[in-house]
Amino acid sequence: GTLLPRSHPNAVIHDPQAITARVRQMLQTGRVATIDGSSISLDPETICVHSDTIDSLEILNALSQL
Repeated sequence: GTLLPRSHPNAVIHDPQAITARVRQMLQTGRVATIDGSSISLDPETICVHSDTIDSLEILNALSQL
C-alpha cells in the first residue's frame, strides 16, 4: 500500500489515456491496481500530477475531461 520509488521502471505512468482510466477506476470503485496486479481500497481526496512528468499538461487536460 505504498508508492513505488520513482527510480522503479514502473513507478510513473506516462500515457494520459492509461492515467485517465486508472483515475476513473479509482473514483468509480474506490480501488486501485497495484504493481503485482492485485488491488487495494483507496479513498482519494486529490490527484497529483507532477509538473516534471513528461506530458504533464496533456495528462491534466485528459483528467479534466472526467
